[in-house]
Amino acid sequence: MTKFQRIVFFSLVLLFPLNVGKHFVLPESFVSGFLIDYLVPTVFLSDLLIFLLLISYLLELRIIFKRPLPLIRIRNLLPLFFILLLIPSVFVAVNKAAAFYKWLKYAEFLFLAFFLSKKVDLGIIRRSQAFLFSAVFLESVLAIAQWLKQGYIFGYLPLGESLIAARPPFALADFAGSLKLRVYGTFPHPNVLGGYLAITLPLIFLSLSSEGLTIRRRVLYSLTFVLGLAALFLTFSRAAGAAFVFALAIILLKKRLAAAFTILFIAFALWLTFSASVSNLLDKDAPSLIRRVELTSAALSMFSEKPLTGVGLNNFTVRL
Repeated sequence: MTKFQRIVFFSLVLLFPLNVGKHFVLPESFVSGFLIDYLVPTVFLSDLLIFLLLISYLLELRIIFKRPLPLIRIRNLLPLFFILLLIPSVFVAVNKAAAFYKWLKYAEFLFLAFFLSKKVDLGIIRRSQAFLFSAVFLESVLAIAQWLKQGYIFGYLPLGESLIAARPPFALADFAGSLKLRVYGTFPHPNVLGGYLAITLPLIFLSLSSEGLTIRRRVLYSLTFVLGLAALFLTFSRAAGAAFVFALAIILLKKRLAAAFTILFIAFALWLTFSASVSNLLDKDAPSLIRRVELTSAALSMFSEKPLTGVGLNNFTVRL
């Protein structure tokens, strides 16, 4: 990476969780009078940083100056082929603005994946750890504060924090016999925060188990891991909890630690304890299960009607 690319990349790692951005509410963003988040095109801060990486990479390839391009391998064209295959899905959509926005997001993150595959090496990964773990630390502290207050801390600005407990409906969980607000952090839903933590916490644990870590870093990483684990539990996201436990199991088994199964059991037991509604998975009359069955049935119906073209990118809610 060039120096500029490193600065932008490290900023992206640190600021990626921020939900702040410019929202373009269109007439097509409403379904039956309800504003649907999925249908609101938004330019986030992370989008601008990825755009800067794109511009710098194009300049690096000297496309603007019409110089010869480097050799392009077939495997590098597969993401482009995927993007091209999605174009018809934009035209068949009822809400073409939402479909085109989703197409742009696919293209954006496929470029980011391609860029990272070309530019990121072990040295960059090690240097980015401090930025990633700092983001996890701040996100976890904010989530725990939201749990204690049972509401947002700063408001939408400057972090893009969801206005939970002020603009219902919001996600609740049964905790100790009473309904409690699930934590959002700066993400649009507790499940998204849970997914972010389910990915980053195993990386922190992996760093903790590595050799040559200074005492200061080990203490900071340990504190971040504990806070992140608490925040993950407070999301009450069963899928995120299961993903975290699965990833942790892979790391522990790979490293063949003596206490692998003990730690795994404790983590799984804690997840079950905090996820008070796990029993709903076995209850055929549980509202969450009923909703998912209805949505799955609707999806299968849409597929049977239009198996080749589909209903268009980002148009499931519109069609539903």
